[in-house]
Order: sequence, then C-alpha cells, then structure tokens
Amino acid sequence: PPAAPDLAPQNVRAVNQSSTSLLVTWDPLPAGHTRGELAGYRVWYRAVDDSDDERVVLVSSDRSDVIIRDLRLFTVYAVQVEAFTGKGTGPRSEPYRVSTDEGVPTAAPYNITTEPVNSTAVIIQWHGVSKEHLFGYFGGYHVTYRRL
Repeated sequence: PPAAPDLAPQNVRAVNQSSTSLLVTWDPLPAGHTRGELAGYRVWYRAVDDSDDERVVLVSSDRSDVIIRDLRLFTVYAVQVEAFTGKGTGPRSEPYRVSTDEGVPTAAPYNITTEPVNSTAVIIQWHGVSKEHLFGYFGGYHVTYRRL
C-alpha cells in the first residue's frame, strides 16, 4: 500500500555558487523506497549559528538539484533533503555543511585623521571596520595617497 518514503535521499552535497547562493544536489530516491508515487523533495537549510531560522524549498520529483539564493555572506549552512509522497514524508538526510563565499566589506574605516610629521611624512590613523561588516577573512588595509 502507498506510504511515506522509507529512505532519506543519498549523497546530498552542496557547493557555494556565490557569496549568497548554494547549489544543492542529491541522488534521486530509488523507486523501491518511494513506497508510492513520489510527489517531490523538501530541501531544508539553516545557518549553523541560527537554529531558530530553518527554511525549506520545495523541489519537483523530476529534479535532484536546486539553487538556494538570498543567503547571508560568508556563513556556514546545514542542508538536509527529504522525499515525500501524498501519504507522508520520509526521513531527512544527514546534515551537510557548506559555507557561502566571502563578500566584500560593507563599511569603510572611519574617523580618519592625519598628522604631519615633517615635510615628507604624515601619520594616518583611523578606526577599523568592525567584524560584523567584514564578511570574510580580514587581509588588511590599502592606503593610497596623492600629492596635492
């Protein structure tokens, strides 16, 4: 008799497409484990640092991939896939962890001051970009200048 699938989708993988999107793939559920007509897949995802904000994308039964968009920059996500029929939902796959790409900083240094030392040197000071605006590994600052 028709029932919910008895197997989680296998070989779930995710790769970052950009700093805000992931491509999730999995093996189609074998016919012997659908236990009825497969209606589709649910792809669950959440930022690892935010267990309260789990989201889901519905995918048709003829697909075994999906691109998830509008994600946070430089963030680790846990992704799981489950299959479902009209009679119920099967087990979820094990979580697969993947990070979106780095992004560029969303703020600039501020309170920039200069102090002349002599006719050929100047001291430049500033407040750095805060961690919540970095979205990647901090590599330093580039200071450019021009003669006036």
